[in-house]
Amino acid sequence: MWYVVENGPIIPMKDGPDGTKIPKGSLEMDNHEAQLFSMDDKAKNIISCGLDINEYNRRLLEVTHEGTNQVKETKINMLVQQYKAFKMKEHESINKMYSRFTLIINGLKLLGKIYPEKEVVRKVLRSLPKRWEAKLTAIQEAKDLNVLKLEELVGSLMTREITMKIHDEEETTSKKKNLALKAETSYELSESSDDSDPEMALITQKFKKFLASKRDGKIRRSPTNQSHQRNNSD
Repeated sequence: MWYVVENGPIIPMKDGPDGTKIPKGSLEMDNHEAQLFSMDDKAKNIISCGLDINEYNRRLLEVTHEGTNQVKETKINMLVQQYKAFKMKEHESINKMYSRFTLIINGLKLLGKIYPEKEVVRKVLRSLPKRWEAKLTAIQEAKDLNVLKLEELVGSLMTREITMKIHDEEETTSKKKNLALKAETSYELSESSDDSDPEMALITQKFKKFLASKRDGKIRRSPTNQSHQRNNSD
């Protein structure tokens, strides 16, 4: 039965007048040949029974799963426009970019629109943002884009992405260390400048004491002055 499903009906043949093989009529078949021939109808019946009743109609199947010719062309045009306008987003990973791109390519394949792999490879390279310019140049110089596989290209881009991420993390850590060192050095210089002129510090201290003594003197002399003024008036 499965042989018929995969290869089509078994048609008993006979020799024609000119020696070529031609199909036998139903009355010319023996019982064994008739059984083999009928297996095609049985296979079709089994497949049909496996379908939902709402999908049995052949025309409905075509519209539902493939669409009419007009719907199909509309879908192709839409996906082609997405393909032409495709660009990797500025902060998007290679993996996410490739997933979006694969959806478009697979959608076109299902509708019968297939781009050559060398065109797809070049499209991916054109979609890369400016920060990938150095890697793009390196690939163009080192690889033959006419034979480069899409999977190989994406793997190379992912490897480069990991290297770039590690470099960025190391650069960020280095900047933080430099800022901390500058702050520590600035603090030490400030402390050093405060302690570097002891004479000025001594003068400042004496001046503060002088001001304090002046305030205390005024408070202490105030009652004496009042008594002296009363004696003079007597």
